[in-house]
Amino acid sequence: MKDIAIAAGVSRSAVSHTLNERYKGVFITDASRKLIKETAKQLGYIPNDIARSIKNGNTRMIAYLDQDMGRHDYTGKIMSGIMQRAAESGYHIKLFSPEINGTETTVNDLLRQRVSGVICRGVSNATLDILHENLCQYNTPYVLLHSGKGRKQGVFVATNDEDGCFQAALHLKEKGHKTIALIAGNIDPALPRISGFINAVNKLELQCTPELQKACNQSNISETIKQLRHLPESLRPTAVFCPTDTHAMYLLQALYDLDLKVPRDIAVVGYGGLHEGRLAAPRLTTVVQPFEQSGRKACELLLEQLDQEQPDCFSSRRLELLPIELSVEKST
Repeated sequence: MKDIAIAAGVSRSAVSHTLNERYKGVFITDASRKLIKETAKQLGYIPNDIARSIKNGNTRMIAYLDQDMGRHDYTGKIMSGIMQRAAESGYHIKLFSPEINGTETTVNDLLRQRVSGVICRGVSNATLDILHENLCQYNTPYVLLHSGKGRKQGVFVATNDEDGCFQAALHLKEKGHKTIALIAGNIDPALPRISGFINAVNKLELQCTPELQKACNQSNISETIKQLRHLPESLRPTAVFCPTDTHAMYLLQALYDLDLKVPRDIAVVGYGGLHEGRLAAPRLTTVVQPFEQSGRKACELLLEQLDQEQPDCFSSRRLELLPIELSVEKST
């Protein structure tokens, strides 16, 4: 800064205030500011954000933890929302993966790097227990995105799965379907979309009995379809709901291999709104999740906590439910 001050013919304090955009309590003319910035550019000056963060104790860095980083295309959409909102407030994002580095190493890394806050997605409660204990010690706020079911404290962002499941079931009922199968990787009533869909069909007086609820994977989904097709006519489903688009895509492929027509022989509804569903033949009817919006909202709630003496995540339970909508396509 000394060289810039000499070249521009101004004081070092004027250079410091101008390059750090700190004008409160000082008067520097517009002409002087312009001259200082032009001189700095000519001399090849680039601000050292790391040194600045060490001095003021604020790294302006947000940690993003994701258990399955990059495994699905929606993680990119979530990160896009986070990064856009962070950039608007002058923050940067750094990625951490407990799956790759282990929980303890990941937590130690983000604490050593003095991150301003943390956003977590798809992280286990065991990992969150360790994270919460350490972040609470340093008063570092965090937000849980599609994570932390059942936790008593924290700031949470999730989509309204109960409403999404109801929209899917109602659409199938309006299409004339009365008996609907539920096919997923895990039929666990504790999972929001499983319980949400079962509650929805019961409320709408549709049939989705235990015989119609099947846990399967890509390798045995064809056998599952055959079992459903051999049920008595009164139990035979005319439609299937899958709580993920990935499972719905497996199902569409299996139905094609079995020479069953969609939706003539059986209708299919997925959940997620993934890009692959738009490429399917026929195009997949699905409940669309606002991935980018959820990332943006998570970052917004984290930024709010940065100004709090005691962040909400350590003192209360706050849940932000984002609305979702059904996209009707050719599979129903």
